[in-house]
Amino acid sequence: MIEIQKALPFHVHDMARVKINSWREGYAKILDPKFLAELDEQASAENFQAEIESGANFLVAIEGEKVLAYSLWIQLAPNSPIENDWLYPNMLASLYVHPDHYGKGIGTALIRANAKLALDQNHAGMMIGVFRDNVRAKSLYIHLGAQYVKSGTWPVNGIHYPDEHYAFHDLIALTSHL
Repeated sequence: MIEIQKALPFHVHDMARVKINSWREGYAKILDPKFLAELDEQASAENFQAEIESGANFLVAIEGEKVLAYSLWIQLAPNSPIENDWLYPNMLASLYVHPDHYGKGIGTALIRANAKLALDQNHAGMMIGVFRDNVRAKSLYIHLGAQYVKSGTWPVNGIHYPDEHYAFHDLIALTSHL
Protein backbone atom coordinates (compact mmCIF):
# COMPACT_ATOMS: atom_id res chain seq x y z
CA MET A 1 0.00 0.00 0.00
CA ILE A 2 1.31 3.44 -0.93
CA GLU A 3 1.38 6.09 1.80
CA ILE A 4 1.98 9.83 1.52
CA GLN A 5 3.92 11.30 4.42
CA LYS A 6 6.26 14.13 5.32
CA ALA A 7 9.79 13.46 4.10
CA LEU A 8 12.31 12.65 6.82
CA PRO A 9 16.11 12.87 6.70
CA PHE A 10 16.51 9.13 6.12
CA HIS A 11 14.51 9.48 2.85
CA VAL A 12 17.04 11.77 1.15
CA HIS A 13 19.01 9.13 -0.76
CA ASP A 14 15.85 7.54 -2.12
CA MET A 15 14.57 10.99 -3.05
CA ALA A 16 17.82 11.66 -4.91
CA ARG A 17 17.42 8.41 -6.85
CA VAL A 18 13.83 9.31 -7.73
CA LYS A 19 14.91 12.75 -8.90
CA ILE A 20 17.77 11.53 -11.07
CA ASN A 21 15.82 8.67 -12.65
CA SER A 22 12.73 10.79 -13.29
CA TRP A 23 14.80 13.65 -14.73
CA ARG A 24 16.73 11.32 -17.03
CA GLU A 25 13.53 9.65 -18.24
CA GLY A 26 11.11 12.58 -18.27
CA TYR A 27 13.48 15.27 -19.48
CA ALA A 28 15.56 13.21 -21.95
CA LYS A 29 14.21 15.20 -24.90
CA ILE A 30 13.98 18.50 -23.00
CA LEU A 31 17.21 19.13 -21.07
CA ASP A 32 20.86 18.89 -22.10
CA PRO A 33 21.82 15.17 -22.17
CA LYS A 34 25.30 15.87 -20.79
CA PHE A 35 23.78 17.69 -17.81
CA LEU A 36 21.38 14.78 -17.18
CA ALA A 37 24.21 12.24 -17.37
CA GLU A 38 26.21 14.18 -14.78
CA LEU A 39 23.47 14.43 -12.13
CA ASP A 40 25.03 13.47 -8.82
CA GLU A 41 23.07 11.39 -6.31
CA GLN A 42 25.19 12.36 -3.31
CA ALA A 43 24.95 16.09 -4.06
CA SER A 44 21.18 15.78 -4.54
CA ALA A 45 20.84 13.89 -1.25
CA GLU A 46 22.85 16.57 0.57
CA ASN A 47 20.63 19.30 -0.92
CA PHE A 48 17.50 17.44 0.19
CA GLN A 49 19.00 16.99 3.66
CA ALA A 50 19.64 20.73 4.03
CA GLU A 51 16.18 21.63 2.72
CA ILE A 52 14.42 19.17 5.04
CA GLU A 53 16.43 20.47 7.99
CA SER A 54 15.37 24.02 7.10
CA GLY A 55 11.70 23.01 7.22
CA ALA A 56 10.88 22.52 3.53
CA ASN A 57 7.47 20.94 2.85
CA PHE A 58 8.59 17.76 1.13
CA LEU A 59 6.17 14.86 0.92
CA VAL A 60 7.12 11.35 -0.12
CA ALA A 61 5.05 8.52 -1.53
CA ILE A 62 6.33 5.33 0.04
CA GLU A 63 5.59 1.66 -0.26
CA GLY A 64 7.04 -0.21 2.67
CA GLU A 65 10.19 1.79 3.23
CA LYS A 66 10.85 2.56 -0.44
CA VAL A 67 10.35 6.10 -1.73
CA LEU A 68 8.51 5.98 -5.07
CA ALA A 69 7.99 9.73 -5.54
CA TYR A 70 8.33 13.07 -3.81
CA SER A 71 6.97 16.59 -4.00
CA LEU A 72 7.74 20.02 -2.60
CA TRP A 73 5.10 22.63 -1.79
CA ILE A 74 6.23 26.17 -1.05
CA GLN A 75 4.57 29.31 0.14
CA LEU A 76 6.17 32.19 -1.72
CA ALA A 77 7.89 34.89 0.27
CA PRO A 78 6.21 38.31 0.30
CA ASN A 79 7.36 40.41 -2.65
CA SER A 80 8.86 37.37 -4.36
CA PRO A 81 9.39 38.07 -8.08
CA ILE A 82 7.31 34.98 -8.81
CA GLU A 83 4.50 35.95 -6.42
CA ASN A 84 4.04 39.32 -8.09
CA ASP A 85 3.38 37.54 -11.36
CA TRP A 86 1.32 34.53 -10.22
CA LEU A 87 -2.32 34.20 -9.28
CA TYR A 88 -1.62 32.50 -5.94
CA PRO A 89 1.31 33.00 -3.53
CA ASN A 90 2.12 29.31 -3.28
CA MET A 91 3.15 26.56 -5.63
CA LEU A 92 3.82 22.90 -6.09
CA ALA A 93 7.50 23.46 -6.83
CA SER A 94 8.54 19.84 -7.44
CA LEU A 95 6.76 16.62 -8.24
CA TYR A 96 8.75 13.61 -9.36
CA VAL A 97 7.70 9.98 -9.67
CA HIS A 98 10.24 7.24 -10.33
CA PRO A 99 9.69 6.03 -13.94
CA ASP A 100 9.06 2.48 -12.72
CA HIS A 101 5.92 3.81 -11.02
CA TYR A 102 4.42 6.04 -13.72
CA GLY A 103 0.70 5.62 -14.31
CA LYS A 104 -0.13 4.26 -10.85
CA GLY A 105 -1.85 7.36 -9.45
CA ILE A 106 1.10 8.40 -7.30
CA GLY A 107 1.47 11.82 -8.93
CA THR A 108 -2.25 12.43 -8.49
CA ALA A 109 -2.05 11.47 -4.81
CA LEU A 110 0.85 13.87 -4.26
CA ILE A 111 -0.91 16.72 -6.06
CA ARG A 112 -3.98 16.21 -3.86
CA ALA A 113 -1.84 16.09 -0.70
CA ASN A 114 -0.08 19.32 -1.69
CA ALA A 115 -3.43 20.97 -2.41
CA LYS A 116 -4.36 20.04 1.17
CA LEU A 117 -1.21 21.78 2.41
CA ALA A 118 -2.24 24.89 0.48
CA LEU A 119 -5.80 24.72 1.87
CA ASP A 120 -4.44 24.31 5.39
CA GLN A 121 -2.60 27.61 4.88
CA ASN A 122 -5.83 29.29 3.68
CA HIS A 123 -4.88 29.49 0.01
CA ALA A 124 -7.69 29.55 -2.54
CA GLY A 125 -5.58 28.02 -5.31
CA MET A 126 -2.16 26.63 -6.12
CA MET A 127 0.29 27.28 -8.94
CA ILE A 128 2.52 24.83 -10.77
CA GLY A 129 5.15 25.27 -13.46
CA VAL A 130 6.07 22.68 -16.05
CA PHE A 131 8.46 22.53 -18.99
CA ARG A 132 6.48 23.26 -22.15
CA ASP A 133 7.55 19.97 -23.74
CA ASN A 134 6.66 17.83 -20.71
CA VAL A 135 3.42 16.56 -22.22
CA ARG A 136 2.95 13.75 -19.70
CA ALA A 137 2.97 16.09 -16.69
CA LYS A 138 0.84 18.77 -18.38
CA SER A 139 -1.76 16.14 -19.27
CA LEU A 140 -2.00 15.06 -15.63
CA TYR A 141 -2.34 18.63 -14.35
CA ILE A 142 -5.03 19.47 -16.87
CA HIS A 143 -6.85 16.21 -16.14
CA LEU A 144 -6.93 17.23 -12.45
CA GLY A 145 -8.36 20.66 -13.28
CA ALA A 146 -5.34 22.91 -13.70
CA GLN A 147 -5.79 25.75 -16.14
CA TYR A 148 -3.09 27.35 -18.28
CA VAL A 149 -2.07 30.80 -17.05
CA LYS A 150 0.97 31.87 -19.07
CA SER A 151 4.28 30.88 -20.63
CA GLY A 152 7.76 31.75 -19.47
CA THR A 153 11.18 30.17 -19.11
CA TRP A 154 12.91 28.29 -16.33
CA PRO A 155 16.70 28.13 -15.94
CA VAL A 156 18.47 24.81 -15.53
CA ASN A 157 22.25 24.77 -15.43
CA GLY A 158 22.47 28.21 -17.02
CA ILE A 159 20.08 27.48 -19.91
CA HIS A 160 16.55 28.91 -20.01
CA TYR A 161 13.95 26.39 -21.17
CA PRO A 162 10.38 27.26 -22.19
CA ASP A 163 7.86 26.49 -19.49
CA GLU A 164 4.19 27.00 -18.79
CA HIS A 165 2.41 27.99 -15.62
CA TYR A 166 -0.86 26.44 -14.54
CA ALA A 167 -3.24 27.15 -11.67
CA PHE A 168 -5.42 24.83 -9.66
CA HIS A 169 -8.34 27.14 -8.83
CA ASP A 170 -10.51 24.70 -6.85
CA LEU A 171 -8.48 23.09 -4.11
CA ILE A 172 -11.57 21.87 -2.29
CA ALA A 173 -12.61 19.79 -5.30
CA LEU A 174 -9.03 18.62 -5.79
CA THR A 175 -8.80 17.39 -2.20
CA SER A 176 -12.28 15.87 -2.03
CA HIS A 177 -10.82 12.43 -2.85
CA LEU A 178 -8.46 12.36 0.14
